Amino acid sequence: MADYKKQTRRRGFLLHLVRSALWKEEFASFEMPSNAVRSLFRLAKEQTVEGLVSESLMRNNVRLPKEDAFQVYKINRDVTESNAIINKALSELCVLLTENHVKFVVVKGQTIAALYRVPEMRTPGDIDFYCDEQNFQKAKDVIAKNWHVEYEDDTESEQHVAFSYKDVTFELHFCLMKFASPSNQRKFDAYMKESQWDKISIGDVEVPILNPELNILYTFLHLYHHLIELGVSIRQFCDLAVLADHLQIRKDLLETMLNDIGFMRAFKTVGCILVDYLGLPKEKFPFQLSRKDRKHVGYMFDIIFEHGNFGMHRRKYEMRSGLGYYMDSFKTKLSHYWHLYKLSPKECRAVLALDVPKKILQAVKR
Repeated sequence: MADYKKQTRRRGFLLHLVRSALWKEEFASFEMPSNAVRSLFRLAKEQTVEGLVSESLMRNNVRLPKEDAFQVYKINRDVTESNAIINKALSELCVLLTENHVKFVVVKGQTIAALYRVPEMRTPGDIDFYCDEQNFQKAKDVIAKNWHVEYEDDTESEQHVAFSYKDVTFELHFCLMKFASPSNQRKFDAYMKESQWDKISIGDVEVPILNPELNILYTFLHLYHHLIELGVSIRQFCDLAVLADHLQIRKDLLETMLNDIGFMRAFKTVGCILVDYLGLPKEKFPFQLSRKDRKHVGYMFDIIFEHGNFGMHRRKYEMRSGLGYYMDSFKTKLSHYWHLYKLSPKECRAVLALDVPKKILQAVKR
């Protein structure tokens, strides 16, 4: 019981600092001992919010031991520098593809970071962008010719090809979201095909992005897919909160899309975390939230804090290969789908009936 209470306080303190960074919530300065600082940043790293936590501590003048204060400053500086490097690479990508008349759209990542109160404090990842079937091969050829990159050999990927340029990882998607349900796949692909892109300025370059409703929908689906599969970090929830705070959403259109693919309950449960724990003003979330919507929040939190960013932490198997890893992952996924089944029953049924048998067969063949 004592360990559980300690763990709950630790998680609550992290969320308190994250909220302060997201919305500039001020709090009174206090003193932190070295062991508490290091414990905090171990958790922040697992949740990919080191930059937000460092900004919150520095802005609120939290008193730290000298060595720890230096480390917090270094984390702050490193996250800033990483964002600058990735923004430069993104700028080069946009210029290259635009000059070669390749139609594309950039998702997640830096396009959401640009909306943060302090953009350079969002811990960055890779650059994801999408081209439809008319532009995908052209984009590959243009990038290979001009940047002299080699695409990673990943014949099992059903969504993208990856490459590295100037130490930045890129994922070029030919399928933005993979569903187990064929009807959900058709509907989402139709949303993509019928939509007009928006733009956002990052530095001195205009970056094509999804329209507000599709941006919210895709960011949520990406988050929820990883949450229910193996795990996801609190950063992904921060991204969705920032989008909801900034975007002018046509509620009726978003509601129609969520109901059509059977994810409304899951979206509202995630919304409870955004409002109740990350401080998103409730009027900024597009739908009313009820006690029923909060029923599965506790289980979601267990997934988030047990497995961390994309399920990378506290794994039994370090290497993401081999029969042992796949069987362990299968047990984790089955538990998640069982507990969260009611939040997206249509897709869950398709996963259990179609996707899981296919993955088991693939694991056996390995």
